[in-house]
Amino acid sequence: MHKDWLLIFDNADDPKVDLSNYIPQCDHGNVIITSCLTEVHQMASPGFHLNFSDLEKSEAVNLLLKHAHEDLSNDNQQLAAGIVDALGCQALAVATAGAYITSNATCTLSNYLSLFKRKCKQLLHYKMKSLDGYQKTVFSAFQLSFDQLSSPTKLFIQICAFFHHTAIPVELFYRAAAFTGDDIEPGEEEHPAVKELKDFLLLFTPNGSWDDTIDELSRLSLTMYDASAKALSFHSILHICVQETIIDKDRVNHMTQLLLARATPNGITDADYQFRWLLISHAECIHQNNHSTFLIYDCLGRIFNDAGLWIKVESIRKRALMYCEHHFGKHHLNTLTSMSNLASTYRDLGQLDKAEVLDKETFKLRKEEVLGEYHPDTLRSMSNLASTYWNLGQLDKAEVLEKETFKLHKKVLGEHHPNTLRSMNNLASIYRDLGQLDKAEVLDKETLKLRKKVLREHHPDTLTSMSNLASTYWNLGQLDKAEVLDKEILKLRKKVLGEHHPDTLTSMNNLALTYRDLGQLDKAEVLDKEILKLHKKVLGEHHSDTLISISNLHI
Repeated sequence: MHKDWLLIFDNADDPKVDLSNYIPQCDHGNVIITSCLTEVHQMASPGFHLNFSDLEKSEAVNLLLKHAHEDLSNDNQQLAAGIVDALGCQALAVATAGAYITSNATCTLSNYLSLFKRKCKQLLHYKMKSLDGYQKTVFSAFQLSFDQLSSPTKLFIQICAFFHHTAIPVELFYRAAAFTGDDIEPGEEEHPAVKELKDFLLLFTPNGSWDDTIDELSRLSLTMYDASAKALSFHSILHICVQETIIDKDRVNHMTQLLLARATPNGITDADYQFRWLLISHAECIHQNNHSTFLIYDCLGRIFNDAGLWIKVESIRKRALMYCEHHFGKHHLNTLTSMSNLASTYRDLGQLDKAEVLDKETFKLRKEEVLGEYHPDTLRSMSNLASTYWNLGQLDKAEVLEKETFKLHKKVLGEHHPNTLRSMNNLASIYRDLGQLDKAEVLDKETLKLRKKVLREHHPDTLTSMSNLASTYWNLGQLDKAEVLDKEILKLRKKVLGEHHPDTLTSMNNLALTYRDLGQLDKAEVLDKEILKLHKKVLGEHHSDTLISISNLHI
């Protein structure tokens, strides 16, 4: 052969084909191989292997406009930017979108995204007409790799298609596999999804082979695995393509919902909170589908409640209560839990009359008809009712009930139990509003010390105790102490809960009040304006906290 020859293997994606059989055995010439198989890079000489990721956004915009035969005006570039974001800057998807726009009179840059949502399957199968004879559509290019997967791996990636496409924690599957509770409701035992999920989760038991599944997907460049975070991510377009491979969407959707419900912890440890935070984006995706069991409603409510998304929580918990009353009856434990949860959400939303009605009913049923006076759930209902009285300004009622609750919690659960500390915290708040500031300060300090010991320093309940102590300092006129603590709490809540969480907004409001009383009015005004904007966005214009923010701006 001539010395300067070039041999190209394009789209060498079949793992059954041994390319070495087709490469001349000599010490001259050049070979170029393009492939989605990660193992092919082993054939490259050192330093001659290149990874091609998605296009840069500017490249994707230019490619789209080129194939759409549109000019590079600012308006067109802005419209194109929205399209390429939705397509994840994937080259074939971007080029196909441009070709579709130029080939269809009713499709434009301005309406492509709405068309993509309505006709996703059709657009994924659209074939460009090109001089080079390229025959693959976005979907067929993906399907070549998908068809090579084993059956368990196909099911795995189909389940992942119902979650958000980024940062799916592998721990989600481990926790679901380790679940030992009873989440199968009467009549559901024979549901195909239940048995299939049980078999599928064997991959994630100690003798399972989940790592083979990840390796299989990675080898075909179908996933990105972050070994340090132990999380999977999929390209957004690939994620959509996987959804198109699912024949029985209801079955796989049911499996995914059960999996999330089994994996979601219901505890209050730091680890429980942190893991539920990892699930928020995935719960958002699951929330868009129908829910079928109490456990699923309950897990979604807990995840969104941690995030302070109370309007969404209200909708979920209303449906949960209706579901439980219909399937289990008024006195079932799940029904009482749903009643208690919905009452707490009403309290968070400032709908205190609704909260009072439900709290009273739940307390009465738990105490007199179902659980008895000393059951921990009964004591929780007692404390919840006291909190509602406190929020309503009925401080004498709140004090009497919370004192009794605190005493019973210490007797039944012990002095260091989180529920006992919650009751202690609530009693301190009642004392503060009654003007019994010395009592409030003593209890606030004790609660904070114990919560740091029992729950850790950055636990949301510990931050609540810090916030309450700062409020007590403010009421005592110890403004320097209040300012130091308010600043620290705001910083921690932004870090732990996020900038838009209602508790973070409460901390911003408290710091603004402290600035105002210190005479630092410019700082207070800046914070007040930001708080009002965020309160309207997060809680709505008519929430009591929003109305207080409006009032603060006019002080």
